[in-house]
Amino acid sequence: MLSKRLPSGFGIAGAFFLTILVLGWGRGTALAQAPNPVQPCGTGPAPPSVFSYIENLRREGLLEPVYGTENNATVIYLPLQLHLLANNNGSGRYPLSTFATILCELNQKFRSTGIQFYWKGNPNLINNSAWYNLPNFGAVDQINTQYNVAGSINVYFLSLSAMSLCGFAYYPGTGSPAQTNRQGAIYMALACSNSGNSTFAHEMGHFLNLPHPFDQTSSNPQATWAERVTRNPNETAPRLPSNCATAGDRFCDTPADFRDARWNCPNGGGAAVDINSDAFQPLGRLYMSYANDACQDSFTVEQKAAMRATVTSTGPRSYLLSPAMPVYDSTVGVPSLIEPFDSTYGRPLHYLRFRWKAVPGATAYVLRIRWLGTTVEDIWVNDTTFLYNGTGQLLSNRVYRWSVMALNPRAVCGAFAPERLLGIASNAVHLSSVEGCPGDSLGLDILNSEFTGLRSLRLKLDFPPGMLRLTGWNSLAAQAAGLQVQSYPPVGSALYTDSLILNWTSASPVSWNAGVLMRLGLVWPAGVNGPLTGPVLVWDTLNSRCQALVGQGQVLPLLCYSGQIRNSGGCYALSGRLIYDNAAGTPLRGTMVELRDTALQWRAFGLTDSLGSFGWNNVGPLAVQPSWTYAVPWGGVNATDALGISRAFASLVTLSPLRFKAADVNGNGAVNNTDALLVNRRSAGMVGSFAGGDWVDDNPGPWMAGVPGVPGTIRALCKGDVNGSYQPQGTP
Repeated sequence: MLSKRLPSGFGIAGAFFLTILVLGWGRGTALAQAPNPVQPCGTGPAPPSVFSYIENLRREGLLEPVYGTENNATVIYLPLQLHLLANNNGSGRYPLSTFATILCELNQKFRSTGIQFYWKGNPNLINNSAWYNLPNFGAVDQINTQYNVAGSINVYFLSLSAMSLCGFAYYPGTGSPAQTNRQGAIYMALACSNSGNSTFAHEMGHFLNLPHPFDQTSSNPQATWAERVTRNPNETAPRLPSNCATAGDRFCDTPADFRDARWNCPNGGGAAVDINSDAFQPLGRLYMSYANDACQDSFTVEQKAAMRATVTSTGPRSYLLSPAMPVYDSTVGVPSLIEPFDSTYGRPLHYLRFRWKAVPGATAYVLRIRWLGTTVEDIWVNDTTFLYNGTGQLLSNRVYRWSVMALNPRAVCGAFAPERLLGIASNAVHLSSVEGCPGDSLGLDILNSEFTGLRSLRLKLDFPPGMLRLTGWNSLAAQAAGLQVQSYPPVGSALYTDSLILNWTSASPVSWNAGVLMRLGLVWPAGVNGPLTGPVLVWDTLNSRCQALVGQGQVLPLLCYSGQIRNSGGCYALSGRLIYDNAAGTPLRGTMVELRDTALQWRAFGLTDSLGSFGWNNVGPLAVQPSWTYAVPWGGVNATDALGISRAFASLVTLSPLRFKAADVNGNGAVNNTDALLVNRRSAGMVGSFAGGDWVDDNPGPWMAGVPGVPGTIRALCKGDVNGSYQPQGTP
């Protein structure tokens, strides 16, 4: 929170004034949270215009207590425009969920000032490694000029570690670009922007005209022009009277301060004295001081009055008042998550669809995805659904936790919904497809994705009682050398396997965060059926997941994938293959298929594999209706298809039943020139959809489970693609 070191060629009276905060080193810990004082990298006073403004407020009587509280006036709402920088590949970006937390804390810290902040517009995402790792102040003018939004407090989050800073801010009337209503900004270092840190409040104070309390004093505390400790205007000579109105930060309710480096309150005075030999007693509670964050909790009455004056109709940042903040609810609820289901494993990386229920009062949502407690993706969503296409930071063969928080520009203090587990596999079949039948045998790979730095492990896998029998196992990870597996009852017993105990020790810490840990051989004994419904795994039906119990009741998830039915016993099985109706018969890989019974109750779901195949055992002796969520977008339709539809209408060509369905784009049961016109309009971008959806298939159900060959090969087409020219790409 120091005034910046002025670059070469700039004097104190120059136009480039800003403030900075030194960054502490060591394991990424911010100095603002460091317990020990650290010397700053540079100091410098606020520009003369700031001191003149505060002195003028005093002359006009606007620093009196009545002007310093929120009780005498309506709340002033100020807009923030958020800019999140990252490396060229999008890595390193400041989490949106953390921003919501510190904005909530900022409003709490400013509540007594009568000033509150709200976000304006969607976050601006900037991928630029050179700017993200800001080496010096040379790029700041360029960033401000290119990205500052008019009428907003522009706040940039990036790495300032190369400059050893926690943040910096421009005073009113300074900084680039030249236009007043978008002049200056606040820059925040990632390492100093955590919950509980006071850097944001400190830099916002500078943006709203507050100097450091030690300005013009720290360089020579005993000078005649330095701020004196006394507040008595009538001292007896040779003592000099109070000069708080014309020296230091110009606020008389901030005790004289000389500490321009971090210090632990309340021991801030030390041995320093002023020209009257009075010991300095700086107030560590002030956000504008350099006391450690744990000490800070307030602005003074005069500081509050100065900030409010800065954003009134005659203040230097009055442009922040227009237009006024729209009306928003002050609170929003917690979203109810819909999909993926909890403990869903084997999802493809390129097609992850997230859905949740709308929350009254919410205008946006933050989708947060974490791994090992660290946020990997933080995605701003203006709807209640988001499709992740694999272009971000997620990796295959890991278990992630995901959740959603609802918010609006005014309400940012909400909570995330309870997290759900999501497993992503590079080549996977969901375990609902390996719930066995009598006589089935299956192989199951176990991927441990959340054990790090272990020397020993005792892991217990629980199976549904009386349902499975272990036939063998083998280790697939070099780290797992020495792994011992004990089943109960032992392998070879006539009894069903109840559980597995895995024991492992290593001379050095091992991390299993990718790759297969082990492969189990399992069998469904004759006369035993697995669960009939629900997204349950092949064990632990109570919790619907594989689980590891590791000391003191800690439960850690395992990603179970690549289950393969090796010898089907044939109890109400249902399997098929989904392909595109083109000459190549392209498999529609990664498509989600869901089955519901005649009462619309969910029965099973899964993803088509690399061949477009899907299947389940134990669906039950019932009819089911399929629904599809395709992993590839609608496409392959152009003017040639429109001509083909017109030729079919004129009986010049004959379409197959499936291609006739694809030609009937308006869904009225007939094919004519109206359909051809709609195809032309959509291929030209004049309409965005067709009636009844974008896909058709030749076997829409219902299907009867347990009937051999049902449903078999299913062909699908995009509506309008009557010549089957589409070549679906990008599926796993």
